[in-house]
Amino acid sequence: MLRLCKLIVFLAAFLLFQIELIVSKTVLPGFGGSYMVWCTCMIFFQGMLLLGYIYAYGINLALSPKRSYPVCLAVLILPIFFFPLKLTALYAPAHDLPSVIEIALLFSQTIGMAFLVLSSISTMTQNYMAASILPQSNNPYILYATSNLGAFCALATYPFLFEPLFDLDVQVYIWQGGYLLLVILGFAGIFSGKHLTGTRPLPPAGSDTAVSFVGRLHWFLLSTAGSAMFLAVTNTITFDLAAVPLLWILPLCIYLLSFVLAFKQRPWFPDWLHNRFPMVVTIGTFLFIMMIQSYKLPVQVTLPVHLIILFAVCLTCHGELNKHRPLNPAILPGFYITIALGGFFGSVLVNQIMPLISAHLMEYMVAMLLAAGAMALKSDKWRVSFKSVASLFMLAVLIVCWPVALGYFGHICGTVIAVCAGILLALTLYRPSKNPPELFLAMAVIICVTPLVDLVRIDRSLLHRHRNFYGIYRVYDSGPKRLLYHGTTLHGSQFLSSSRQKEALTYYHRTTPVGQVLSQYAGELERIAVIGLGSGSLATYATPAQEMDFYELDPYNKFVAEKYFTFLKNCSGKLSLLFGDARLSLSSITDQHYSLIIIDAFNSDSIPLHLITVEAIQEYLRCTSPDGIVLFHVSNKYLNLEPVLYANATRLHIRSLGKTNLMERHPDAEVCKWVAITGNNHAAEKLITTLGWTDFNTDPPRMIRPWTDRYSNILSAIR
Repeated sequence: MLRLCKLIVFLAAFLLFQIELIVSKTVLPGFGGSYMVWCTCMIFFQGMLLLGYIYAYGINLALSPKRSYPVCLAVLILPIFFFPLKLTALYAPAHDLPSVIEIALLFSQTIGMAFLVLSSISTMTQNYMAASILPQSNNPYILYATSNLGAFCALATYPFLFEPLFDLDVQVYIWQGGYLLLVILGFAGIFSGKHLTGTRPLPPAGSDTAVSFVGRLHWFLLSTAGSAMFLAVTNTITFDLAAVPLLWILPLCIYLLSFVLAFKQRPWFPDWLHNRFPMVVTIGTFLFIMMIQSYKLPVQVTLPVHLIILFAVCLTCHGELNKHRPLNPAILPGFYITIALGGFFGSVLVNQIMPLISAHLMEYMVAMLLAAGAMALKSDKWRVSFKSVASLFMLAVLIVCWPVALGYFGHICGTVIAVCAGILLALTLYRPSKNPPELFLAMAVIICVTPLVDLVRIDRSLLHRHRNFYGIYRVYDSGPKRLLYHGTTLHGSQFLSSSRQKEALTYYHRTTPVGQVLSQYAGELERIAVIGLGSGSLATYATPAQEMDFYELDPYNKFVAEKYFTFLKNCSGKLSLLFGDARLSLSSITDQHYSLIIIDAFNSDSIPLHLITVEAIQEYLRCTSPDGIVLFHVSNKYLNLEPVLYANATRLHIRSLGKTNLMERHPDAEVCKWVAITGNNHAAEKLITTLGWTDFNTDPPRMIRPWTDRYSNILSAIR
């Protein structure tokens, strides 16, 4: 019977987390591929998990274990009446409501019932075990570890098995087959109820019969810290890479693995890891400050380090949860409800609260603050000495002096400055790390001082910063130029001098591939579409005879481009701004509308992948003239998108070409890479002969499977 219980719990968790990935990937394009989509989805998932625990708790109160478990499993039948699942509504949301509400409504209409039922299985099965005569009845938490193992396996297999091999429609059919298998196993469990005593178990000797407010607050803070840390790390790595399932899965796998290790029959939570929690916080703080100052570290370094920090923080929090878990089975549902409530609050904190109060990814530090606060809550060392105050003051001075030194000595000495700052940070945090309350106060000081980092740089002055669902904007004046950063990536620049304000800079300089096309073919391009506004640099190329339409996902970008830059104001051509997802907007455009379409839709350093699929290219070509060209800006620190576009063009039997300005870069230009796609051989040959573009048919990138709206594989594009 124990094996059957484990199998039911494992499969329920496997299905629960796999449907999370399927529906999140399905809804992603409809919200512009924003890095915040996954966090918004997690609010729904964490909220439904909380409701599932409350539902299980209610049944457990109303019915005896002998009746409650069969009722819970019988309810498994209800979602079958909604099969086959139809996810078409997720492809094109109406955008009539705030994103978090609209996503919640869409998910409720499609997978809500199934998700609620699946989320209750683990708790109900643990109640069953606690009321049974099975030898393991005194430790039902082993099923919690089994549940998290099932979730971990669902996440680990998705990017390497299900996503590369199956389209989304096939994935849904496989999932429904797994759900039917769970129903069969559930009924097998109902008919194997001979192990039940029929009465609620007595608490073990010495177990707690009540939990204090401080005890429940401790559970809540530990759960909130783990959830917030997992989502903060997810935001950090997807912000610069791409909002794709693989990069959602890695942090979530680690988050769940920490539960498995902490709650398995023989918990793994070594003292050496617990004792090194302060060192982990120090490294995390150092990386965070590096990140907000736009240091470019290799993904091969930052990604593993962020994941190691996540593992250490989550295992510390969840190990403490297991250490302070209730022994009385009657308190078990309340324990899980508190954990679920903390997880839900962590997702709300990261997704809804932090973007309102911070223009940085401050949730990274807040999660570590919560973890330190949970440790401090059980400490008896709440005493602030003069040395403690001195350490905190030195820490604040260090955080402020780092960017001052960087501005004074320049980025050439940036690495040396970063190493010295890291050593000083470790030394400054050495004393607080020995005392949980002092470590908590140190984290609070860092969070309070961090907003000053942008204000004390002597090499540039901050004019504006803003964060919303689509990213983080920062505008600086630096020397003779004004700079626009989106996240950690430079997205546009303009000379402050009025005599040079019409010069396009960075990736759009006249010497870059896109600048050459717009300059050389100015008389042949009657109407141009640009997907991605940025600072509006490309508007400087429009002639009085041309029309240029900018498609921009984020309406706030218009405010930034018009208030802090003059490219749009000085545009000579007829200019139009259209807001919303570009593919949805283009669907209403008549055929052969544009001579040139430029795809320049950055989100920090990532590109929304639904804008480069086979179907997206078909939509662009439908909107271009017979000799029209589609240009893709594919400069990226981490992803090589040339093979993707080559494979997609090959699928459509059209030409693809590439060019970079690496060898001929102008001082006012950034190194950039562009790909051109066209269905017209004459247009392709013209790019090759007049501007020196490389034909991918003669010098092809490596061949991969084409990406579609139903299939993409981020592993095939990572450098």
